[in-house]
Amino acid sequence: MATLDGIGRAMAGQHPSLKWAYLLIAAALMIEMVVLGVGITVAVLADDYYGHTKALRDAGEAGLLSDLGAIEAIGGWLEPLKFLGLAIFFAGIAVVLAIIIKTLQTRGQAMELALPQILGKRGNATAEEA
Repeated sequence: MATLDGIGRAMAGQHPSLKWAYLLIAAALMIEMVVLGVGITVAVLADDYYGHTKALRDAGEAGLLSDLGAIEAIGGWLEPLKFLGLAIFFAGIAVVLAIIIKTLQTRGQAMELALPQILGKRGNATAEEA
């Protein structure tokens, strides 16, 4: 069983894993911002390609073919990168929730040890003794 002083020292400051949670969430947001920027670029390329008539696109003009190639190539790695960013974001949230659970358990232990002192009783008094 932990002592009240030991729990007090454990509760001082931030939980060490909180830095990892911040890192995961920040990394996920950066990945999603990159995905957004690349997605906007692909949208501009798609507008350039599909803005021409069907006959001109089928004729295979060199500039239009390179746009089509870029649209298809970028789409192949952009979708997994988007899901990677979301997975890292959810991992950060899971770390934060684990920290909350651990903190609530520690606070419960502190209250269990401090309550007899708060009520003015010595030792571990039970409800039957009161």
